[in-house]
Amino acid sequence: MMIGIDPRDEEPLTRYVLEWYRHLLTDMELDALRALSINLKAVNVESVMVKCKLGDVLHRIQSPDVTAMLANGPDSCRRTIRDRLMREHQHEIVLVKCPQSNRLARTPNARMCVHCGHAWHRKEQT
Repeated sequence: MMIGIDPRDEEPLTRYVLEWYRHLLTDMELDALRALSINLKAVNVESVMVKCKLGDVLHRIQSPDVTAMLANGPDSCRRTIRDRLMREHQHEIVLVKCPQSNRLARTPNARMCVHCGHAWHRKEQT
């Protein structure tokens, strides 16, 4: 668990960091996340032809390093990547939290809490 993060925000933190700070990922991490996405799509698609095409793409991005990253499951892989980003890019990653509930916002630009409804928009000067 990350220090200063509400335990209920651990999974939202993972989504937040991986979505908004994707540019900080290594090529191997990108391939691992692509593999997770392809596996999820392959499970949910019914077309045999699409499954084959997804399998071809997955085969092209698989490497021993990617396989090792995925060995403990998708959640563990995503948390490991998140933790590396938080550790190595702590000055670049901005966590926006609600000033009232201290919960993580959905985006770095959010100014309204989805948890408590508090808004902290700047007042426009007239």
